[in-house]
Amino acid sequence: MFQPSKASLHEPLTEFGPVELSARHAQLSDAFQSDPCHAMVTDEAHTSSDGVSANDALHTQVTPGDYGHAPIAVGVHERVGGNHDFANPGEILCAAIAACYDSCVRLISCRLGIELRALSVKVAGHVDVRGTLKLEPDVPVGFQGFTLMVNIDAGPGIPETTVKAILKAAEESCVVMQTIRQSPAIEVLPKIQGTS
Repeated sequence: MFQPSKASLHEPLTEFGPVELSARHAQLSDAFQSDPCHAMVTDEAHTSSDGVSANDALHTQVTPGDYGHAPIAVGVHERVGGNHDFANPGEILCAAIAACYDSCVRLISCRLGIELRALSVKVAGHVDVRGTLKLEPDVPVGFQGFTLMVNIDAGPGIPETTVKAILKAAEESCVVMQTIRQSPAIEVLPKIQGTS
């Protein structure tokens, strides 16, 4: 598995282009068609009171994945009583949407052999916190909507219709965005300890 160093995140991988990506996708496609079970992925993230006291009401940390990634410090938004001194869960959700969409645009552009000159994605989540604070029974708990803004420069010679097609394909392929749109069930499995 590719584990980029901090330096390599800012340097283009010139040896990885449309030919290599197409070959990788063809290999995955063959594997998934011969055994669809291999296409099922389980992404994970977990919190723990090992690094932040369970009695700290305003902070936690979350570790994405199962590959030794660094934990992300998490704070509570000031509008629900926190200090907003670290990324809050809503910002992390917006970051997941932005990262997923950005990745899709990059992958699709690479497959088409288009070298992007610039790409940035910003996601804003809009939420009325009166719902989570139980102040208004008619206000739902949760985000009421999201806005995704994308700035893309594909360079001269790339038709606008092609760029629009890339963006539409990225939207349709963005797992995080489509998950939010489809609202799948979340099963909560409690394990209660230390009670009498």
